[in-house]
Amino acid sequence: MADGRGSLWVIDPGAPAQALVVPGAPKLVKIDLASNQVSKVYALDESVAPQGSYLNDVRLSPDGRHAYITDSGARGALVVLDLESGKARRALDGDPSTQAEKGVKVKADGKPLVRPDGRGVEFSADGIALSPAGDYLYWQAVKGNTLYRIATAALQGDDLASLPAKVEKVGENGPADGLLMDPQGRLYVSAVEDHAVKIRENGQLTTLVQDKKLIWPDTFGRGPDGTVYVTDSRIPEMSFFDPKQKPALETVLYKIVPN
Repeated sequence: MADGRGSLWVIDPGAPAQALVVPGAPKLVKIDLASNQVSKVYALDESVAPQGSYLNDVRLSPDGRHAYITDSGARGALVVLDLESGKARRALDGDPSTQAEKGVKVKADGKPLVRPDGRGVEFSADGIALSPAGDYLYWQAVKGNTLYRIATAALQGDDLASLPAKVEKVGENGPADGLLMDPQGRLYVSAVEDHAVKIRENGQLTTLVQDKKLIWPDTFGRGPDGTVYVTDSRIPEMSFFDPKQKPALETVLYKIVPN
């Protein structure tokens, strides 16, 4: 994601093909867009990226002091990284709010999305968004319907044991991958079952754009002019679910220009 300060931030889960984590590989990388060079690497050790983890989406606090990362792996969690000290820790590790929801079956074109061996989509906490002031963090599992939030002041505190009691349920989105909140407080939701991008505003969920070309709307970004960008990772067409496909597929980036 771009931070509006001339840098691009990239999360590397260090787990090729979503399999074993390569020791020492998980990291957050800061790239200077002016020079197109890596300017900072934050290594994320096994205390925050253990085996089975898959660090996924990242958001930066408005003051540039913290990064918040979702772990959508076997045991969901949030990772809070202090960008000044470089120290990171897992939060809500194993909490129901960060796990895939039991009983939810993610569908593609109305049919359960499953691998040849019968396994379905199992992604835990994935999509993540910050409120405009940076005082609340929002997230949800791909294999889940429920949107959650927590005050970022709590995440930055020392009392990890008290965090579960501070998690709030916001509403039901249905299975979704990416999230983004704009300066007006509108939450963009990638509705993966509906080939759509939806908006949550004032407690209501409405469809902003729907098109079969959006095979699996994934991660959001927002440009300085307000343009919203969304990647299409084509997950239902991946070789995980369709063995006839090549190991890697071309992905697409779409832009949405809101009124």
